Amino acid sequence: MKRAIGSSLFLVALFASAGARADTLGDAFQRANQAFLARDDATAIVGYRWLIDSGVDDAEVYYNLATAYGRTGKLGRAIQFYERVLRLRPGDDDARQALAA
Repeated sequence: MKRAIGSSLFLVALFASAGARADTLGDAFQRANQAFLARDDATAIVGYRWLIDSGVDDAEVYYNLATAYGRTGKLGRAIQFYERVLRLRPGDDDARQALAA
C-alpha cells in the first residue's frame, strides 16, 4: 500500500512540464490510488487502465494494477502487469514475490 501513496508525487512531478495534462494524469493517479487503498479494485482498475491508455508507462501504475487484478481473482491479468513491472524494474522484489505466489 505504501507504494501507491509514495509514487503519486513521482507521477505528478514526471508530468509537471505537460501543463494541464499533468493535473489530469496526477489527479487520475491519485483517484486510482485512493480506490486501490480503499480496496475498491474495480474503480482502481479503471483508473490505472485509463492512465496506461493515456500513455503512462510506469512501474508503480503496473504494480498497483496487477495487485488490484490479483485481488479480484484475475490472475492472468495480474501476471501480465507484474511482468511489466519487472521489465521496467528488473530488481523489484515485491513484483517478483507476487509472481511467485
